[in-house]
Amino acid sequence: MTTADRFVTPTPPATSPASPPSATSHPWPPPKPPAAAPSRSANSSFSATAPPGSGTSPPPGGRTPRPIVDLYHAREHLHALADLLTDTLGPDHDQWLQARLADLDTGDIEHLVTTTETLLPALDPLLAASTAKALGYFTTNAHRMRYGYFRDLG
Repeated sequence: MTTADRFVTPTPPATSPASPPSATSHPWPPPKPPAAAPSRSANSSFSATAPPGSGTSPPPGGRTPRPIVDLYHAREHLHALADLLTDTLGPDHDQWLQARLADLDTGDIEHLVTTTETLLPALDPLLAASTAKALGYFTTNAHRMRYGYFRDLG
C-alpha cells in the first residue's frame, strides 16, 4: 500500500440483493409489502421532530458528509503524539512539534504522517505500536482535516 492509498476514503463493498424465497418456503407470518417511499419536496425533512427546511435532510445521493475535525481536537491528538515521542526527539521536541502543527494547520496530513513514520524504526516496539496507533487517527481522518483547503473555501 502506498502512502497516497492510505489517505483515500474507503468505499464500502457492494452488496448483492437478497435472493427471493423459494416456491416451497412459506414464511409465517407472510411478509408485509414494502412501504411506499415518502414523497419529498425540496423543503421536506426525514426527521419526525425537526421542522421542514431545518437542514436535517440528507444531501442528494443519500450520503451524509462527515463533519470537519475541529482544529482544537486535532491539535490535542498531535500534542499527545508529541508527548509519546518526547524522549526520542530529545532537544528537537519543540521544533518537531511546531513543524507538525504547521503541517496540521495547512492540512498536509500526509507530510505529518510520513515524517513521523521515519521515527518508527528507532522506537522500541511498544512505543512504535502506540505511535502507529496515534498516526492512524490522522490517516483515517485526513479528508476531514484539510484545514488550508477549508479556509480557502471560506
